[in-house]
Amino acid sequence: TGLILGILVWLHFGISIDSWFYGCIISLLFPIVMILLLNPFSKNRFNFTKLHFYRAK
Repeated sequence: TGLILGILVWLHFGISIDSWFYGCIISLLFPIVMILLLNPFSKNRFNFTKLHFYRAK
């Protein structure tokens, strides 16, 4: 979704250096913002204890 949104912003503002910059920033930040906003509503929880006691074979 971030890539598609970045391309849409880039095409919406015209093909220039500024629109390329804003498209890249939005395509980077949009997924991060969505993860942070939707994470509290997720029912899945990760068990970090497995990682804490992990030993490579």
